[in-house]
Amino acid sequence: METEFKKRFLLLGLCERKYDGKYYDAAGLFAANRISATPAELKEILEMLGNDHLVKYFYIGERYLVQITMDGVEFLEESNFFEEKSYVVYDMIKPLQREILRYRLDDFTARICQSDIGAMLNRDEFMKEAEELKVLLNVLGRKHWMQMLKGKFYELCQGNVPLRRLKKILDAFENSQEAEATHPDNHAREATNLAS
Repeated sequence: METEFKKRFLLLGLCERKYDGKYYDAAGLFAANRISATPAELKEILEMLGNDHLVKYFYIGERYLVQITMDGVEFLEESNFFEEKSYVVYDMIKPLQREILRYRLDDFTARICQSDIGAMLNRDEFMKEAEELKVLLNVLGRKHWMQMLKGKFYELCQGNVPLRRLKKILDAFENSQEAEATHPDNHAREATNLAS
């Protein structure tokens, strides 16, 4: 298990530096992140990765210099082997629904900003949070994304917008998205009308 972690760490660390064409001290990469690796471990790890053509390396004096290969980069990008997921998405948002949610979120945030609620918020922070929510559409499932949306808006509006009104707006947005997801041809009532 320890060796697999160290292989994964080394590959990912090198992948972050994949386009600079430099060789890196393998022991230095581990030491910089407070991970111990003996010279024997380094040799074993590099031989395994080298035999699979995932890295190129050579030995100079007391140091192993290593560089990730294009095969190594492709392996990391195409393989789930090095992705340890503790979060499993059961209700992944489909690509078309993601686009619809992005559009609805843009519309929702624009209407909030134009309403009396918008005057009570820090507009830059509000728009930044909305952009982060768009990125999370690619990562989170529908349920967790909606929870994140509610959490962010509650946090931004706390003390400025009556809680009951905010809950009504967010619940209406969530209900309209659920209706859209289960009946795409049936356009649900716009939740943002409540913001006005």
